[in-house]
Amino acid sequence: MPAMHGLVQEIAALIAGTCMVRVFDASGYRPPPPARKRRDRVTPLAEVRDALAVRELREALALRPDTPVMDWMSGTDVILELWNRDGAQHATIGLLSPDQLRHDDGELRLLDPGKAARWLALGAEYRAEVWHRRPPRL
Repeated sequence: MPAMHGLVQEIAALIAGTCMVRVFDASGYRPPPPARKRRDRVTPLAEVRDALAVRELREALALRPDTPVMDWMSGTDVILELWNRDGAQHATIGLLSPDQLRHDDGELRLLDPGKAARWLALGAEYRAEVWHRRPPRL
């Protein structure tokens, strides 16, 4: 198996430390400044705290170890805010179609291209109580 380069290792560590995920439709997402007023905040499509659901997402976001870092000009479909055990947001990533993960430093290929889309679909079907409205489609 090829060795992972630094960015893949960094993102894999962020994903591994995730305990809660907030899911946003990318079309209306703006990163909130620290002192943003409640009325100006964007409502997430879901706030997922269920340990099994978060573990499944971590698995779905596994990156190909040999992935090149790319820089696509296309828009992101879904935004995921990743939160750690301490209750702090430690990363914001995007999903582009079903096979790309976007980070501030570039886009990377997912190991299993359909797994993230299936996670979103299963969230809608089996964990409907966590979704504020219909989940986005990749």
